[in-house]
Amino acid sequence: MDEKQAAVAPPARVRRRHSPGFRAEVINAAKQPGTSFSAVARSYSLNPSLVRRWVRESESRRRRSEHASAARLAAQRPRAGEQVIAAMIGTKAGASAAAGFVPLAMKPPASDIRIEVTRGSTTVVVAWPVSAAEHCGAWLCELLR
Repeated sequence: MDEKQAAVAPPARVRRRHSPGFRAEVINAAKQPGTSFSAVARSYSLNPSLVRRWVRESESRRRRSEHASAARLAAQRPRAGEQVIAAMIGTKAGASAAAGFVPLAMKPPASDIRIEVTRGSTTVVVAWPVSAAEHCGAWLCELLR
C-alpha cells in the first residue's frame, strides 16, 4: 500500500440543519391518517427515526403547552368546591377568607374486608375484620402463591 493511499481519508459528513418550517411540514405530513413515518421520511430524504423523534417532540411540546394553559386557567377561576363553600359561609368565591370547619357527610368505614375466591365451580367468601388488615394481606399473599 502506498503512503498516499493510506493518508487519504473519506470526506467528513456534514450534519444537516432543518428549518422549523421544514420540520413543521414533515411533522404535519407524518400525522396524516394512513401515512407511515418511513413513507414520509423517504419522500423528504430523511431517516425514519428522525421523523419519529420530531413527531414525539412535537407532541411533548403540545402536551406541556396544554398543561401550562390549563394550570393558568385553573389558577384564575375558583374551583366548584370553593364556590359551594363560599356560598355556605357567605363570602365571594376565590376570596382568601378562611372557610373554617365545613361538615361533610361520609360513609361509615367498612367493618369487614370481604374477599371472594372462585376456583372452578367452588366459591369461597372470607370476611376479615378491618382491624386485622395487615394479617389479611399476608394471608392473601400466601393464598396467591
